Amino acid sequence: MDEVLLFLLQSGIAKKPIRVKTAEIGRSLGMTQQNASKRLQKLERDGLIKRSSFGITITKDGLETARKEYAILKECLEGSFFELRGTLRSGLGEGKYYLSVSHYRDRIKKALNFEPYPGTLNIELDESDRWKRDVLLAKSIFLPSFEADGRFYGGLYLHPCSIANKVCAIIFPERTHHKDNIIEIISPIFLREYLRKKDGDKVVIKVGDFL
Repeated sequence: MDEVLLFLLQSGIAKKPIRVKTAEIGRSLGMTQQNASKRLQKLERDGLIKRSSFGITITKDGLETARKEYAILKECLEGSFFELRGTLRSGLGEGKYYLSVSHYRDRIKKALNFEPYPGTLNIELDESDRWKRDVLLAKSIFLPSFEADGRFYGGLYLHPCSIANKVCAIIFPERTHHKDNIIEIISPIFLREYLRKKDGDKVVIKVGDFL
């Protein structure tokens, strides 16, 4: 994480606007006042902070950046897990088709040690958890694209997870019609039936080393 942004977070910027002089930032971080000023300007250009007569405030993008880096560091250092929460939605039928393709099924089975049920569970992530999608995508298993029977099939990213203590995985297809707030879950069983869930019901996904 950018050390100036970290300093601002430690100063309480996540809770309210703060007033701090560039000289103070420089002294705290062992840099010149001019360098501290340039670093603040870059954070502002990148859309991570805003400066006004009220002080310095952190933007939504700034908070998401901090949360992503925190989640990565926490998992690396502690081997912890986190949760994603969302709402069950009906799919487009694409998952059922592609998971019936033997090349996909064989590759997924080799990567995850289970044969996927031909269909996906589609979950619309809560707004507060959508930033976690990018964290998972960066740490996922990648299955390259391929051609079979004269047709091109896009690659897949996979990340193991669990729902209600059942091992499954989040898939991120390179080619999809879903928006970024929708994630697809695969499992060796018919998850919707096992969970006894219907559209609109809440679902909690756990991701971490306990798998």
